[in-house]
Amino acid sequence: MKAGTPPAGPPCAAIPIDDKETRPTMKIRILSVALAAALAPVLSQAQDAAPASSVTVRPVLGLMGTFGGDKIAHVVFTDGTTNSATAGGTAYLYAGAAVRSSALPVSVLATVGYHVSSAGGDNGDFRFERVPLELLGMVDVIPNRLRLGGGFRYDTGVNLSAHGVVAAPATKFKDSAGGVVQAEWMLGNQFSITARYVGIRYRFDDGAGNSTRIDGSHGGIGLNWYL
Repeated sequence: MKAGTPPAGPPCAAIPIDDKETRPTMKIRILSVALAAALAPVLSQAQDAAPASSVTVRPVLGLMGTFGGDKIAHVVFTDGTTNSATAGGTAYLYAGAAVRSSALPVSVLATVGYHVSSAGGDNGDFRFERVPLELLGMVDVIPNRLRLGGGFRYDTGVNLSAHGVVAAPATKFKDSAGGVVQAEWMLGNQFSITARYVGIRYRFDDGAGNSTRIDGSHGGIGLNWYL
C-alpha cells in the first residue's frame, strides 16, 4: 500500500496505510473550539462597548467545506480504495468581525482561520495546512438577503506534514496571496450560507534553486454565524 505526491509536488516516500480515518482530526476540533472561545467573547465586548453610531461591529464564526486544487499527497488503502490531500481542500474554520454601515448597503468582513486537507488512515496521515487572513467587502444586492463581493486572502504557515508511520519533517511553502469572490445568502439576522471561489497558488523551494508551484485555487460552500 502506497502514499505519495504526484511528480509536480514535494516528494513523499511510499508507506503502508491501514484502515481509513473517518473521524475529523483532533486538530480541527481543538482549533474550532479555540477560535470560538477566544475570539467571540472579545469581539462581543468590543461591540457592547462601542458607542451608538452608523457603524456596527459583529463577531462572526464560520465553517466551510472546500474543493479543488492540485493533489499533493495520495494514499492507497489496504482495501484498494484511495484518498488524496489537495491544495484547495477541505475544511476551513474561521473567526473575525463584520463591520457594517447603516447608511450604506455595504459591509467589511475581516477573519483569521485554519484551512486543512488530509489523507491517511489510523496509523498515519498527510496534512496540508495553512492559516488564511482575509479582508472582504460585501454589497447588498437584495436588501437583507443577498450580498455579493470579494477581496484579499493571505495564507501563512503553509505546510505539508506527515504523521504516524509516515512521520517526516514538514515541507514548508512560501506565504501566498490570492483573491476571493463570494456570494452570501442571509437566513435571517444571525446565519447565512456562503459560496465562493478563491484563486491562489503556493510555491515550494527545495533549497537547491529549484521551485515548484502548486495550484490551491478552490471553491467552497459554508455557513456564517453572526453573534
